[in-house]
Amino acid sequence: GADELFGGYPRYKVLKYKGLFNTFKFIGKLFLPILYKFNSINKKIDRLFNFLEEKDFIFSYSSLIGVFSKKEIKRLLINKSSIDSFHKKISKILKGTEHFTNYKKAFYLDLYGFLSHNFIVTDKSSMQASIEVRVPLVNKFIAVKNFYEDDENLLNLFTTKIQLKKILSKNLPNNIINRKKTGFNPPLDPIVNNLDQKKIIELFNSGSLNKYVDLKPIFSLIDDHFRNKKNNTYKLYQLLYLHFWIDNYEN
Repeated sequence: GADELFGGYPRYKVLKYKGLFNTFKFIGKLFLPILYKFNSINKKIDRLFNFLEEKDFIFSYSSLIGVFSKKEIKRLLINKSSIDSFHKKISKILKGTEHFTNYKKAFYLDLYGFLSHNFIVTDKSSMQASIEVRVPLVNKFIAVKNFYEDDENLLNLFTTKIQLKKILSKNLPNNIINRKKTGFNPPLDPIVNNLDQKKIIELFNSGSLNKYVDLKPIFSLIDDHFRNKKNNTYKLYQLLYLHFWIDNYEN
């Protein structure tokens, strides 16, 4: 638990060692057709390369944790000024963090976004099943202490949650402390695939999404997905969610 406070997410490694990943990105691009065939990573490949392409921290980190790059959002949005509005909003949150490392900027930003969202969704859901995911570890003292720890004391290229593992090593066996990370991801692939290509197109054509988003790039995403050219589950799910939210909001 408490990945946000102890540096547990793999994306924090990617942030910290962006220079190293940049070194190998050109080699990686040569093997993209092969990499797309691996279900465990094919939905994450685009995010990694979009992150590496962006020079601005806000857009690069947004590409890493989101499902659309700035270029894709620019193609999708009818009102392009929304992109600048988003950047201004995040810049305001990050004001005063200019001297922080990119990992610490992400740490700081996640306290406002990713963590607060998870309290509402993941942690409420888990506690209904009597499972404490991160709440017992999240408190102000730990947040402040870890925020001012050197990055190297929280994570490195080979391991994460260094401080937490040091504490737990006094009472727990190594196979528990260092076991493979397992997330709680909903089964989005069958949900999207079971909707069927024709049904998804009908939903987008019948709603109000086209007031805000160009549908042509969306139809390309749908076509690529159902032809097994690319796994666009996350992107289609986000767009479907936005479609239903707009229709519910406007009605």
